[in-house]
Amino acid sequence: MTSSDGQAVRRFFHDIPQRVMSVVKTFPTTIIVMALILIVAYITSGTTNEEDHRLVRDIGLDLGKVLNWQLWTLPASTVVQSSPGIGIKLAVLILVSLACLEYAAGSLRAVVTFFLSDWISAPLTVLVAWPLAHLGLDRAYSVLYRPDTGSSAAALGALAASIAFLPERWRIAAYGVLFATLAYLLPTPGLSANIAHLLGALVGTALGLFWVMWKSPGARSTNQLPLPHARAHAINHPSAGTGHDD
Repeated sequence: MTSSDGQAVRRFFHDIPQRVMSVVKTFPTTIIVMALILIVAYITSGTTNEEDHRLVRDIGLDLGKVLNWQLWTLPASTVVQSSPGIGIKLAVLILVSLACLEYAAGSLRAVVTFFLSDWISAPLTVLVAWPLAHLGLDRAYSVLYRPDTGSSAAALGALAASIAFLPERWRIAAYGVLFATLAYLLPTPGLSANIAHLLGALVGTALGLFWVMWKSPGARSTNQLPLPHARAHAINHPSAGTGHDD
């Protein structure tokens, strides 16, 4: 190892605290929400299936709670999963969707979108299943009387909201893929989750488009998430977009 290599290594380790602080300052909502969900998942991972079912029944929503406006358990139901612990795929979805939204819209809007996507979609899921049950759809009865919990609808809401910050062409394509996938999954097993996912994404889309129209100076981008080809174009054409013809 040469002296220049040694200096580079020392600079790398010297800059680690600064880089960590930069990430913390950029994504505080993502870090806090993920930490909360992972802590709760760690606690519930030690419960038996019977204890977990009892917890989900106590904090999840069913038809009786919705009709009686017993909605105060919604905050807890967002961070407690429907089974002990948390799956890797869901954890990655929460992390990526929240980080993208926080980068594009800011910390406050990210946390508002994440939780509202679940708090609005959860009672709506029950209300949507109610007429379906009366129409004879047997699977809808389980939605009415078997409470459900989890962060997946909130994560999909955050993902849908972050798509609103893409350039228009990419936004339309991404929404098409997202909602086509969610609609395709509706007839598959897990009707409660499938309806909640679709409704959560719809709520997130509405909030994301609202944030784009009413963006604040505190947002970290204009109204678009960065795309690789846009960054390359900016590097190769530094005068582009300045409004000056040299």
